[in-house]
Amino acid sequence: MLQIGICDDDSRMLSVYENAVRESLERCGCAGRLMIYQNSENLLWDVTEDGFHFDLLLALVFSFRPLDK
Repeated sequence: MLQIGICDDDSRMLSVYENAVRESLERCGCAGRLMIYQNSENLLWDVTEDGFHFDLLLALVFSFRPLDK
């Protein structure tokens, strides 16, 4: 069984990703356990402190930096 983590702070997008993953698992006939996170600190805690292991981790991360002139 695949262990899949999904993280996004936007609950609407989180639902979109979760549905897409569930549909993909069903389409390929794969078993999967989804862990859903709306707070990246909770995800980080589960991985670093509780020793969770994910076969696939979906997390949308934005990093902004000023443009060089």
